[in-house]
Amino acid sequence: MAHKVRLINLFQRETMAITPTIQEHSMILADKSFPNLLLTQINLWRSNSFTGVGIVFYSGLEELPSASLGNLNAASPRLPILGISAIARTLVKISDIASPWHDGFHMIETQSRTLTHLSRFLAPPLSTLSQLPDNRPSGARQMTALTVSMIKDIDYVGIIGTTGEIVVYRNGYILEKAASDHE
Repeated sequence: MAHKVRLINLFQRETMAITPTIQEHSMILADKSFPNLLLTQINLWRSNSFTGVGIVFYSGLEELPSASLGNLNAASPRLPILGISAIARTLVKISDIASPWHDGFHMIETQSRTLTHLSRFLAPPLSTLSQLPDNRPSGARQMTALTVSMIKDIDYVGIIGTTGEIVVYRNGYILEKAASDHE
């Protein structure tokens, strides 16, 4: 089933300790297009039994404590997976309620655009809690996404809710938010 998406609250102000140079700003915008395209494609292809999805786009994982979820002996997609269509198809399939891999966050290495990890439990450091904005998410998936986005070498964290709402976090702030036509 195809779903249309409308963008809302585009580009809420992102605070950075250091103002990016023109070259760095261009790189941020270029990198951002991949997460947006991928999340939009997943949203368009999602089924009625879609459970939502959380994706960490990273350049390094050294600062992010995580662990695999589920039965490690169960059949799972062979990783790594490259290419936006192949990644989108895989994430749509495993984000179905019938899949043993629908929980947790999936991880994509930003530069190579490669899906490297599936169904990860994330444990962001509690030290990030003191840096949170007053207007905090109320759901665990959204709060995890916000706090993980504050970790060094995490480029973006994208979420698609069960209803099709897309939220992209960067550095603890909502970078973009989109909603499906059904909301």
